[in-house]
Amino acid sequence: MRSRSSQPRASSANAEAFRQLFVERVHVLLQIGYTRMNAADFSATKEPDISGEIRRHIREFLDERPLEPWMKFFTPLNEDPVDENPRVFGRHRRTGEGRRLLDLHLECSERCPRTRFVFEAKRLNRSGAVAVYLGEEGLGRFIAGHYARSDFAAGMLGFVQTGTQGEWAAEIANMLRAGLRAYCVFDGHCWERVSMKHGPEHTYRSEHNRASLRSPVAIYHTLLMFH
Repeated sequence: MRSRSSQPRASSANAEAFRQLFVERVHVLLQIGYTRMNAADFSATKEPDISGEIRRHIREFLDERPLEPWMKFFTPLNEDPVDENPRVFGRHRRTGEGRRLLDLHLECSERCPRTRFVFEAKRLNRSGAVAVYLGEEGLGRFIAGHYARSDFAAGMLGFVQTGTQGEWAAEIANMLRAGLRAYCVFDGHCWERVSMKHGPEHTYRSEHNRASLRSPVAIYHTLLMFH
């Protein structure tokens, strides 16, 4: 892997380069965590347990032998509660045990404020799984602004427990294209394959409007095999 000593500052001139580099690094760590698992052992496991194991393996890797200087700034977390701003949510703000829990997210402390990348995970294991993946408890959490409100990008994890990654990718893409308005797809950016040299093989990108925030979000969909 080519070494890059630090993240570039997100000025107007290099903001896009910074964003691409940050997303790439997040997915490098995701792939490291995944490849350290025996994926076949999780063919019937629920998504919180899988997300927790990915986090554990990333953390253990970072504690053992980070290979690149930038890695020391990253912290993997899961089941981390989302703190809702009282100025935004008012008396309806979720607090304490009522807060939503993030399946997995990676936090980088190299810059201030810290840069975060949030993942929502869903199992792809049965008929109807894609509707759940794209629904209110999946992709919908980003579109509604419940997750990643201040972030330019976030991720969906599909844990493939039956079939192939390619089959599920095609089904997700077809459902998105059939419901461009329902899924608030931004400016025709519905589904494209993303190539990351050291990241997961099956990663795709879509962009979505967030009416409540008046800002789009790029979603990186990563499909990981677990059977």
